[in-house]
Amino acid sequence: MPHDIEPVVEIETISLYLFSSLLFLGTLLLLFLIWLLFKKFKKRENLREIYLKELQNLNLENSKKSAYRISELGREIIESDRELRVFEDLETLLENFKYRKEVEPFSDEVLQKLQIFLEVVESD
Repeated sequence: MPHDIEPVVEIETISLYLFSSLLFLGTLLLLFLIWLLFKKFKKRENLREIYLKELQNLNLENSKKSAYRISELGREIIESDRELRVFEDLETLLENFKYRKEVEPFSDEVLQKLQIFLEVVESD
């Protein structure tokens, strides 16, 4: 008779294996991304220390070259608003030593602003 109940048929599926594999790969990817971020953060901190030491040991005899280098390194190590404000004051003074053929040695005001900037960066 066609109205009989059919027996239960077992269907083979691999969805559990696929789900487990995707979960495992997703976890590995997440761990890898966390590792990359940690590595980048660590490298950023090391670069900041290197740039700060270079600024502290910069030869200020050649004021034109030094002005460019201070601007370049200063932008790289700024992390807070306070550092940014002090750096902007310093950079305003450094503009007088850039873009000119002949420049004078740094004035006492520029050297003081540079020292203040370095102290602010070291304190943060």
